[in-house]
Amino acid sequence: MGIGTAAGHALAEQLMAAATLARAKGAELAHRMRTEAQEIRTAHQRANELNGDRWASEAGRAYRRQLEEHREKIRHQAEQAEGTAAMIAAAGEELANDLTAKAQVIKAAASAVDNLLGKLADGAADALEKLNPGEIIARSGVQKAQSTLDSLMHVSLPDGLSSLIRTH
Repeated sequence: MGIGTAAGHALAEQLMAAATLARAKGAELAHRMRTEAQEIRTAHQRANELNGDRWASEAGRAYRRQLEEHREKIRHQAEQAEGTAAMIAAAGEELANDLTAKAQVIKAAASAVDNLLGKLADGAADALEKLNPGEIIARSGVQKAQSTLDSLMHVSLPDGLSSLIRTH
């Protein structure tokens, strides 16, 4: 495995870890919101219990109207908290799925590069095994040039010409 493909696999592993973390954090935050929603619903239930009392005075009836308005706000807050919890869980899952998909693509690409590099190395090794150094030398003309050079080395020069070559 080359440096690039090792880095690809390492990045994919980090993305998978981030996906796991995103999924866990999404679930944790959704649980917190659901707990908050339950606490709000408990407050709503208590407000309902107070609403059952009969108030004879004007102040009591005004209190009851305020309590009714407050109860509706509480119910609305509980619904919002539940909706938020669902959105948080969905967002965490969506992010985790996206990171997982990207990690899988990166792993597949790194594996494909590994496979391609392996095939190239095998092909190069096969090609080198099939090469015949003697044939390469024969085709290059090196032996002919060497033979010509050897024949020139054994040429006898006239004495006067030999002495000129040696002095210069």
